[in-house]
Amino acid sequence: MSHRRHRQWEVETGLHSLPDGERARNRFDTQESSGRRRSRCVSSAQNRTLETGHTADGGDASTAQVPSSVLLAPALLSVGYLGVYAAVGPAAFDTGRPHPAGALALVALGVLLHLAGYATARLYTAATARVERGGDWRPNPWLYVGGGALTLVCLRIVELLVTGTTPSTPGVYLLGNAVVALPLASVVAGPVYWLHRRRRTSDSHRSQASR
Repeated sequence: MSHRRHRQWEVETGLHSLPDGERARNRFDTQESSGRRRSRCVSSAQNRTLETGHTADGGDASTAQVPSSVLLAPALLSVGYLGVYAAVGPAAFDTGRPHPAGALALVALGVLLHLAGYATARLYTAATARVERGGDWRPNPWLYVGGGALTLVCLRIVELLVTGTTPSTPGVYLLGNAVVALPLASVVAGPVYWLHRRRRTSDSHRSQASR
């Protein structure tokens, strides 16, 4: 800071009228307070980026974050599909039915597969980026993606046991379900990752507030 700007700053803050010793103390207190405010602003911006996946200037932080809407959309769509299944029955998603019912079922399942696949890829990328970047929270991407896929396969097995259905080739059947379950993992993993991220953000807010 130049002498002229420094003098102008002292006049604006009222320090110019104080004795030298008190002026120095007040200058230090003012600068320290300003530093704390800047630190809180930076922390607040980082927390908003953590929750929304967008930087303060509107940029995309997708390399390290994924928007909440992307994480939650597959699960919300699945809940809607379950409601249709409960109301109409399995025929609602039977792709073998005559058109247009079969075509509509195929489109509905395709939308879920593509949406969930995109969310799973974003979740994996975000978790991997956080691990590489370091920090307090370094989520294992395969814990979420693999755990979500395994949960879906287990639900499928439970369905077979409840209905008493036995596939002609169980090994191939389970393998096929595992392959499909991998991109669908975000149906389960998305909300779990979102909750964990919110908890870490809340912990960060409390930590900053206590300083």
